[in-house]
Amino acid sequence: MIEVIVGVWLTSFFLSMIVVGFNFYFTYQRLQSDQLKILNENLAKTNLFWSNSHGDFSPLTSGAVENDRIKTLRNTALMGLLGLGSLPGFVFLLIIVLSLNILARSRKEVATFDSALAKDRNLERGEVESMLLVLGPDQNIKFDAL
Repeated sequence: MIEVIVGVWLTSFFLSMIVVGFNFYFTYQRLQSDQLKILNENLAKTNLFWSNSHGDFSPLTSGAVENDRIKTLRNTALMGLLGLGSLPGFVFLLIIVLSLNILARSRKEVATFDSALAKDRNLERGEVESMLLVLGPDQNIKFDAL
């Protein structure tokens, strides 16, 4: 009987590690994507950047982009601990990973990454500001005069 329990636990552990590995890989790829780099280059013209951990625009400060990248990867790794203990943990982890990578995209995020902000490096500051206002006026966005 103990062999069955250990077998089920080991199976769920290895399956969880595979899911965690794929999730970490996809998160890392998203953080290294050309779309995100172009988007952040354009947003830097207005002292903003795309925060993956918040899924929204954030003020650009010294080290903010790198801190957000580290926070996103850390949260991805910590979420992986969810499925290590048991078969139900694996099932919950699989549901969460699938929902985060397939279903859980805000309209603002989809619209932002589909816009010229994430595709055209040659946008002027005024064009970036007008696109930000079209994407959804945010009371937290303040355009600083450069």
